[in-house]
Amino acid sequence: MSRLIALLMALKLMNQDFIFKSLCVLFLLLPTVVHAQLVEVRSVDFGEIAIVSNNSVQSIRMDYLGNINTDSSIRILRRGTPGLFRASGFAGNVQLFITSNILNSTMNPGVVSGEYPNLSTLNVPPSVFTRSDGTADIPVGGTVSTSGNGSLTFADAVYSSNIQITIDF
Repeated sequence: MSRLIALLMALKLMNQDFIFKSLCVLFLLLPTVVHAQLVEVRSVDFGEIAIVSNNSVQSIRMDYLGNINTDSSIRILRRGTPGLFRASGFAGNVQLFITSNILNSTMNPGVVSGEYPNLSTLNVPPSVFTRSDGTADIPVGGTVSTSGNGSLTFADAVYSSNIQITIDF
């Protein structure tokens, strides 16, 4: 890197403006090495719910701000909270573009269950800005849905799924 800067300065001193300007543009286009990290601070938690009927698909929706709504056959026993991921290692005051992906939509309770809800969508902000220290918080919500097949044989357990958060900048 220091050799490139020295070359640029030598070209400028030699009055080689075209080459100098071309190399300056190339220098600006070189990819920046970033040692970024993404750490889960808090898991997405849809709370505790009761499903009173599964005769049609029923869903609980929680946006990344924590607003929750449900279909008519889902009762909220305990409100959930959005997940929170912390990105670090970026420059300060940079816009990060966020996308998400569900790696396994069928939620696993870790025990035998007759029914398994599905994590059908994720809800993340389209972008966030880093703070001056190069960190940013990314909240995550989503939608969990039932099968609608009439069965209520859900295990009384904590269900989990895997997601992927991608950051572009």
